[in-house]
Amino acid sequence: MTEQDGKVQEPRTLCEYFSQWEDFEDTVFYDEFDAAFMGFGWQFNVGPVAVYNQDLVMEILMEDGTSEEDALEHFGYNVQGSYVGERTPIFLTNVNDGAVSDFMKRQAGAEISGWSREVGDVVWVSKGMREIS
Repeated sequence: MTEQDGKVQEPRTLCEYFSQWEDFEDTVFYDEFDAAFMGFGWQFNVGPVAVYNQDLVMEILMEDGTSEEDALEHFGYNVQGSYVGERTPIFLTNVNDGAVSDFMKRQAGAEISGWSREVGDVVWVSKGMREIS
């Protein structure tokens, strides 16, 4: 929170919100993709890295009527293709393929389970694994 003209202002972006903590000082955020933010990724000796849902980023890029082809070209060159340091954001692509689930079941002897939650127009899905006994 910041104070302006004696009034406390709530952060307007994720970058503003997380800048309150020193651990996130060098984390790179793309404000225009706040709605596609999923969380953080961590690597050895690297602080938090913002993770965005690539499908939602593409939707955001096409909101103004941009074609999927143009949005994909822009994303590939200007967003994903832009290295801004070791904390360059990660763009997650979900693999929702039955063949992958079948493979995981065979290899791990596990059953895929999950939950979903609808928030506005977005359905969040989390997958987990549990052993089959």
